[in-house]
Amino acid sequence: ERSAAALRSAAVGALALSLGGAALSTSLPADGMTVIAAVDLSESTDATGQEWSLRFVNQIAAALAPGDELGIVTFGGDARVVRPPTAPGALENLGFPAARTATDIGHGLETALALMPAGRAHRIVLLSDGNETRGSARGQIPRLNSARSAVVAAAPPRSSAADVSVDKVTVPSL
Repeated sequence: ERSAAALRSAAVGALALSLGGAALSTSLPADGMTVIAAVDLSESTDATGQEWSLRFVNQIAAALAPGDELGIVTFGGDARVVRPPTAPGALENLGFPAARTATDIGHGLETALALMPAGRAHRIVLLSDGNETRGSARGQIPRLNSARSAVVAAAPPRSSAADVSVDKVTVPSL
């Protein structure tokens, strides 16, 4: 009986506030969503992983609704915009970043975040093996939080061939 009385009191209070002009408002993003795929194309991502990433990006493009946008950023030691946010469509290739010898996930996220238009819901899809050798992805967390941008990550597979190296070869002199 006490809980019923408390609920009735809360309802009466809310009614009185609304009649008095009080309102609760929030800003909602415009229709449509912008998705930016940040794709790691450093040397640590082999051909199998790169092909998987291309298929994954094309699956994202096919799954987006009318009015949604897809942008693509590739990164290694640097980051470049392959496609700014536009209507989704299939890609034939992802190209290559200029510097493949390093992995700067933070710079890839920073570039993806810079492409986000105001007033739209947005997500970043990070496709990387996570082997960061330069920069700091953690350094982007405050910017991602303030922009209310969610990051969804997936790791591309590696080929099943084992990495092999020869350190030394010893043979008899004859």
